[in-house]
Amino acid sequence: MVIRIIYLLTLVNFLATSSDLYCQSIKKDLINISKKRDINFINFSAKDSTGVRKKLKTPKNNYRTESNNVTNQLPYPIIFIHGLSSNHSTWNSTTDWLDNEYNLIFGGRLDYCLDFDGDLTTANGNFYPEEGADIARFEYNLIPNGDYFYINFDVGIDGSVSPPITSPQNNLSNQAAIKKQGIALSDAIEVVLMTTGKSKVILFGHSMGGLASREYLQNNDIWQLDGAHHIAKLVTTGTPHGGSNASGSALSLLAGIDESSDGIRDLRSSYFWSGDQGVYLEGGIEDSAVLFDSIFYPFYNLDVNCNGIINEQIIGLNEKYNPTDLEYSCIIGDFFGIGSDGIVTTSSQNIFNFINLNSNFQQNIYNISASHIDLTSQYSINLSALDEPNFQELSYTIELNKAYIGFINQQSQNDLISDIDYFKFSIDENNYFDINVENFSENLIEWNIFDSNNNNLIYNSTESLTENSTQIYLENGNYFLVFESIASEINSQYNFSIETTLSTSESNIANIKISPNPFDSTINISSNLIFNKAQIYNSLGQKLMTLDLKPEQKIDLSELKRGIYNITLVNRSQRKTFKIIKK
Repeated sequence: MVIRIIYLLTLVNFLATSSDLYCQSIKKDLINISKKRDINFINFSAKDSTGVRKKLKTPKNNYRTESNNVTNQLPYPIIFIHGLSSNHSTWNSTTDWLDNEYNLIFGGRLDYCLDFDGDLTTANGNFYPEEGADIARFEYNLIPNGDYFYINFDVGIDGSVSPPITSPQNNLSNQAAIKKQGIALSDAIEVVLMTTGKSKVILFGHSMGGLASREYLQNNDIWQLDGAHHIAKLVTTGTPHGGSNASGSALSLLAGIDESSDGIRDLRSSYFWSGDQGVYLEGGIEDSAVLFDSIFYPFYNLDVNCNGIINEQIIGLNEKYNPTDLEYSCIIGDFFGIGSDGIVTTSSQNIFNFINLNSNFQQNIYNISASHIDLTSQYSINLSALDEPNFQELSYTIELNKAYIGFINQQSQNDLISDIDYFKFSIDENNYFDINVENFSENLIEWNIFDSNNNNLIYNSTESLTENSTQIYLENGNYFLVFESIASEINSQYNFSIETTLSTSESNIANIKISPNPFDSTINISSNLIFNKAQIYNSLGQKLMTLDLKPEQKIDLSELKRGIYNITLVNRSQRKTFKIIKK
């Protein structure tokens, strides 16, 4: 026992210092627990009542075949989670906009059936292939360079997507217990971490999808195998954190909702006939006298925590501890000022009424006039809610020699003038580095680099430049890259990277050939990668010229004086910098 404890402590300590290795270390064999299905279910929905199958959003083929040239741009991938009686496609308007405006990459969809055993009267949190398991993850087709992913619970027992409510394959999977949704989400997070090699993800939940996210975050027994949650940020929109008792005519607007389902049971803030508070959210006994909401639609089962036992005392979600080492944001819909989005009251949508927040951090609340079902289509405010952290403690980790995109957004509650974005990176070996900031609007004011003691090592005012590149010598250690912009309702971007300055010999490793070097007047550049631009810098880090590149091109640098220079080769996703010498 002592040896095992020492081993586990050593493992946790290693993972704490090497979080990016988590996905390649102690992961279980994910492929072997995926249920096989008709391969067409990945690309097409089930047939509707007229026999028509809809084409589903899938990663573009060229993203698979050209993965070396196309890379994700976000520090952490986003997982979008839908709500009650809905599915992944509710997010298509927002993600299509992100694709078109910012070239973000869809990484694929993970499909889970949450009532796989076909019995609505019992519940468990077990996964296929365990006998009698309620949860089955079906075969998937993800790409590692995705910026965002979908999780989908609108899945039939056969793995079909969006089976009609009358289909024998439809077992109300997208109306299943929130406990099971949180367990499935834990698995999806694990899959995305392993697929992308990232150390964290961002969760964005609509309606009940926000509660599924909290179910994961507020129950550390379903966190990842290293004991960490690996969540950088949670965004909820239209989520009934305090419950929703919308029923009857209101629910009839949302086709296919079964008021006897586990999902409805868990969403209740109170029960009509018993008068008791909602057991899932506020705690209570799994008892028919308590969980008595309707004489016409009794709940199929009372097992709120899905452990196969009823009549237990449940600790409500709003009674549980929530981690404070991540950023929280919520979008609140108020449909024409009625104090509700038509389904959930504005008070219930405010996550900060129900969780504890680190006193050092602000409440990120975004208000919008929109109905419940329209919230997922409000792409501009959805991007604003995804804004990078304003606090150093929550900084997003970035890698060297990789291009990223950052966003300039409206700030929460419209009360902040500045949009400050924090990123952190580590240096293993003393070296010169190129800090490249490009494609920014006039709203980007400045960017700075701080060391771990908050000493400002470099300050750059963007002024009216269209491009900004600076070279800096950094020693082994941890650093913060901080951008400050003027907040705006009109979303805009900036692109940035931190590139290691390569020696000529190191450039050969990257399959970049520069000859001759040293040179008299011209150099030849060839590479197995395609670069479309070359930038020349002097030893002070000042950019002297920018040249357009073609494959196997000769560059005339005769106007340069004798000395040592840096040349940076640029394409959409990479920048490679190394030294050249003019004789």
